[in-house]
Amino acid sequence: MGEQETDTAPYTNYVATGAPSALSIQTTPNAGTGENDLFAAATAADGSTWAVGWNMDTTTGNHDPLILQGKNGAWSLVPSLSFGTGSDTGFAAITAIPSGGLWAAGVTAPANGGGSYSTLIEFHP
Repeated sequence: MGEQETDTAPYTNYVATGAPSALSIQTTPNAGTGENDLFAAATAADGSTWAVGWNMDTTTGNHDPLILQGKNGAWSLVPSLSFGTGSDTGFAAITAIPSGGLWAAGVTAPANGGGSYSTLIEFHP
């Protein structure tokens, strides 16, 4: 996973897919026009790939959770819980459970929380 950053928005995220000896680069959809950063990926029991991170809200400068799912070579945005306008929230890690389901972890701070961050853990069955 990675990001091609330029001085103009929107930024573009990329993922590398395939076997190590035959990787291909694919673009992924952006959430909004701010910076989108992916930090971790995992492959679910059904073979789909999930990537997590955050995207920047250009109005507030804070972050919103970013979740992508890759299936059969196509990537799509997955909605996350709403943490309220002005919150600063994102994911840093994701892991797949062999029997099914995924756990993602990150941080969240409420609007005007004064930098008081809490652990964020989300489960997807």
